[in-house]
Amino acid sequence: ANMLEGSSRMLAQQHDRVDTIWPPGEMAFTALLSRFDATLTLAASLQVLLSLLVPLMVADVARQLTNRRGFWFGLMAASGHIGFIHYVGFFLSEELFQVATTAAIWLSTTAICSTTVGRQSPRLSVLLSVSAGALWGLAALFRPNALPVVLAWSVTLFALGVRARR
Repeated sequence: ANMLEGSSRMLAQQHDRVDTIWPPGEMAFTALLSRFDATLTLAASLQVLLSLLVPLMVADVARQLTNRRGFWFGLMAASGHIGFIHYVGFFLSEELFQVATTAAIWLSTTAICSTTVGRQSPRLSVLLSVSAGALWGLAALFRPNALPVVLAWSVTLFALGVRARR
């Protein structure tokens, strides 16, 4: 079944058929927004807005890990990456998965880098870390591919931290 049919079933509360291929994140998102706007203009507009934030988050991660030039390189690379712009406007799990995963990467990096530099209080660091974990969970609701991504990003940040200490 496609995502819009699944969303319709969620709204109608018909639980006679269960989708098992992908988690219900996209269908729940679309069903929730279709309650406010049956034309799905609101859902599509929100997806476009969220996808515009992806290059900015990628660029900020590059800035945090490198320098100001890294920001501009990250912004150019993410803005031209077909994977970030191809799904815009389609009701597929990939779009929100990419946004949630990028936001989780950005927030994880922000939590670790700001703590390392000592720019934030311990309470704010804990709040950022817990929020990053919640975003990783949200990303997994859209696609299970988030689980290996969080492992790979954790190893990457750990390796960068070890290298920076030398």
